[in-house]
Amino acid sequence: MINKLSQGARATISGKELENLVEDILIEQEVDYKAQKPFEGVYMKTCKMDFYINGPTRIAIECKAQKVAGSVDEKIPYVMLNLAKIKADMGILVMEGAHFETKPQIKTWAKSFCHDHNQKVLKVMSLNEFEEWLFEQTETGSAA
Repeated sequence: MINKLSQGARATISGKELENLVEDILIEQEVDYKAQKPFEGVYMKTCKMDFYINGPTRIAIECKAQKVAGSVDEKIPYVMLNLAKIKADMGILVMEGAHFETKPQIKTWAKSFCHDHNQKVLKVMSLNEFEEWLFEQTETGSAA
């Protein structure tokens, strides 16, 4: 498994670094995926999902990192709506950063959106949770 990030390292991660770490996990688990997969978003324009696994279970993955207060937390509802809209069996938001730790209500809202949305399985995870979850899925063949 990829080395687990310490809390301090997770707090200062950038969006691109988070995407790179998620991609490293996908590669390590030998998952067939596409990066920056185009799809039609909720505003009826072409968007790109960070990662898309086209396995037995089609999984869309979006990564968001936020170190300090800013606009990323305002984008979370948009991301969740797009995860719900994309043609996939499951949508996952991987969230990291100090801002999300100091504002837990952002992750709480995203998780409540997952529970309230019954059309598709939606999940919100930290990087470490994603790595553990994907390992379990590849062991069972669900995400291979």
